Amino acid sequence: MTRPESEYDSHASHNNGPASQTERKDNRLNYSARKFLQFVHAPGSIIQVFVKEVDFLPNGNLIGFYDLDHLNELAEDVKQHSGQATAIFYSLNPVTPSCHNRAKNCLKPGSDTQPAKNSDILCRHLMLIDIDPVRDSGCSATDVDKEVAYWLGRIVSRDLRKAGWPRPVVVDSGNGYHLLYRVDLPVDEDGLIQHCLRALNDKYSCDLVKIDTQVSAGTQLAKLPGTMACKGLSSSERPHRLSGAFRFPSE
Repeated sequence: MTRPESEYDSHASHNNGPASQTERKDNRLNYSARKFLQFVHAPGSIIQVFVKEVDFLPNGNLIGFYDLDHLNELAEDVKQHSGQATAIFYSLNPVTPSCHNRAKNCLKPGSDTQPAKNSDILCRHLMLIDIDPVRDSGCSATDVDKEVAYWLGRIVSRDLRKAGWPRPVVVDSGNGYHLLYRVDLPVDEDGLIQHCLRALNDKYSCDLVKIDTQVSAGTQLAKLPGTMACKGLSSSERPHRLSGAFRFPSE
């Protein structure tokens, strides 16, 4: 299956010069994370960043709360762990300013830092449709797995568009695809989103790919574009991959 060149452009800077792979990844992280977070979150928002399973920490995790005026610091902090941690996540929904008291524009060990809870969420800002290939837990997807998820994502977004939904932000999560839709709902409105996800799963999921029905919480996290997805051992068949925002609705 060949993807149309016009769809899901990563919008990353293409560097044909002698820059190292690490430099290119750093550039993409800075570009992808900054552009993405500025697009999906309103000015003045504070978001949670969660770095999962860092080897040198007792409980393995890092947590921080960043405002959009400090995205350079966010990018610098997470790039130190991208490729070393299992994954790096951001909060779909903005958190209260009081979260800055825990870790203001920096990352701190999860053993000393409380993650955001429902009472810390200001509003429901984004709805996530997480399209993930069916495979053994704890391992990365194959290229074929990802291709199936890609095409299901196109079908779902096309059908929702026909039903009157807006165009989503499309994100390559490294092992699957995320469709992100703007919403304006109360924090405690789990039921409506979960009902929608279950309906989509019933209609579109198959033996090869599923729509995750367990991502409706107000505190839901998602893969931060521009960071590595490092689930399981990396191999030629199931490599660790760089995530990235593929398409923004205005483009």
